[in-house]
Amino acid sequence: SVSLSQLRAELTAMELRLVDRLNGALAQKADRIIQEQISERVNKNDARLTILEQRAVTQDSPILGEIEELRQANLALSEVGKYKRWLWAQTFALAGISIGIIAFLVDHMTLGG
Repeated sequence: SVSLSQLRAELTAMELRLVDRLNGALAQKADRIIQEQISERVNKNDARLTILEQRAVTQDSPILGEIEELRQANLALSEVGKYKRWLWAQTFALAGISIGIIAFLVDHMTLGG
């Protein structure tokens, strides 16, 4: 047989475990709610940042001028690069022609001389 004091002790222990579990569940729920609120704030801030970035790009601002200057500088550099490639191609073509002419002259001088 089980004594009344043992039953009371077990009941009290069960109540304490139940209260602990309930407190834990409430704490987890509160943590989840806080995490959701933080996530919502982060998303709102990201949306605001995107809007601000779009405004900065669409409005007349010094940044736009600098961006356009960089684009023009890059375009100029690419044109210089194209010109250099063309110049090297012309140089190689002239070198090829001059080697042929020099070879012809050497042959002509040795045969004629």
